[in-house]
Amino acid sequence: MKPDQQSPSHKSKPRKRRMNLELYYWEQVGNRFYFRYTPFALILTIAGGLFVIAMLFIFMIFDSRDPQKTDTKITVPSPSPSPSYPLLQPAPPSPPPARVNRPPQFATPTPPAPPTRNRNANDPIAPQQTPPAQPSIPPP
Repeated sequence: MKPDQQSPSHKSKPRKRRMNLELYYWEQVGNRFYFRYTPFALILTIAGGLFVIAMLFIFMIFDSRDPQKTDTKITVPSPSPSPSYPLLQPAPPSPPPARVNRPPQFATPTPPAPPTRNRNANDPIAPQQTPPAQPSIPPP
């Protein structure tokens, strides 16, 4: 069948526009994506805000309390001479803390410096070796 000859049963009918209940979508422009709200989300947001404002207004207008009839007198009961519950009494002052006795600190003398030998600066640092012991010769 050629494209110009279409069967009458497959004619393109305009679709009925159905209600879209999505709140947002992603739009692609080039290689970037943008987050977009749908008109349905905008309508819901505005309707919700108007509903909250209307409810606050209704509660403010139809407040059942009358400010002229509000009782603002505060009555304090007189204290009875013998209460049926124990009275709270302040705690006695605590004794001062004991003083810490520290032993007197004496000045410690500085340790004496090790004695230095008066040596030539060119002397070797290694200790000098003692000559080997010679056997003693008995007297004649």
